[in-house]
Amino acid sequence: MYAYGKVGKKGALYPPKSLREKLQLKEGDMIQYIVKGDSLLVVKIPDPLEVASEFNIPFDIKKAVKIIGEVGKESEREIEEEILKT
Repeated sequence: MYAYGKVGKKGALYPPKSLREKLQLKEGDMIQYIVKGDSLLVVKIPDPLEVASEFNIPFDIKKAVKIIGEVGKESEREIEEEILKT
């Protein structure tokens, strides 16, 4: 999916509504910025409570941080693979 956004005052990024809806981004969500060459990748960081519930484990901060790190690494690998395809 391709879309165009805008950089606003103080460098604020404004992704279009279609992307925000597709990624279920809402105010206050955490995102990760990854720079690859001249490209900027924006990755949504999952909510620890949602991740814990998906894996059917009681919420534990240490476990949640570990899982989020693993999910983040997997996402980065997938993104790198997509970049290499283009």
